[in-house]
Amino acid sequence: MKIILTGASGFIGGGVLDQCIQDPAITSIVVLSRRELPASKTSNDKVKVIIQEDFLTYPDSLLQQLRGAKACIWYPRRTYSLINIFDTARPTDIRSRCIGSVYLYGKDETQQYIKTNVDYTLAAAKAYVTHLVPQLDGGESFRFVFCSGMLSVTDQKKSVWIFDLSRKVKGQNENELFQIAEEEPKFDVYSVRPGGVTPVQRRIIDKIVSPIFPTIRLDELGVAMVKICKSGSEKHVIENSELIAMAQ
Repeated sequence: MKIILTGASGFIGGGVLDQCIQDPAITSIVVLSRRELPASKTSNDKVKVIIQEDFLTYPDSLLQQLRGAKACIWYPRRTYSLINIFDTARPTDIRSRCIGSVYLYGKDETQQYIKTNVDYTLAAAKAYVTHLVPQLDGGESFRFVFCSGMLSVTDQKKSVWIFDLSRKVKGQNENELFQIAEEEPKFDVYSVRPGGVTPVQRRIIDKIVSPIFPTIRLDELGVAMVKICKSGSEKHVIENSELIAMAQ
């Protein structure tokens, strides 16, 4: 099975890449990245890294290399200022909220966050629907596995006092991805909502935090996401505890 993976240069994406490499059912992994990955991640014959400078455009030369892919694990960029934790703006639309919040974290910073976390995701989904879905065999569907988060907020009018921007951006992604899936029956979207992701070898601090805030080991998250790529899931929104159970 050929899959597409993003975010592999980071902690979570890199861990998911490791699980893809270890799974014998995954025969080809196309990594879309802004930069080269360490040799330790790319030495396996399954892995092909494509340097993609612009995640808003999918030229024919790139699409040709994605042909035959039947799933994508999409891990969006998470970069944002910690000052967002105290954002109390309450507009009904994320993009208008961002403009109104320049006094907290700057128009340019916020709009870049929206671009890399929403616009890039939707550009990929639409490109796959247009160019990859039609190439599937009759009974097949393309599975798009989106890594969201446990505190994702899909109700964009809801008042949120902690991490308003990041939580609503995750929810906005989910809303728009599921709308695309509703319009294209052969494009299956799965949103995974992990809690805190910890290293495989958990430290003492992780054991202390887990009872307070749900966590999941990196290898568990990777195994669960790969399973969804291969077999799908009855549920299209998969919470932290369900991801752990799926990984067993």
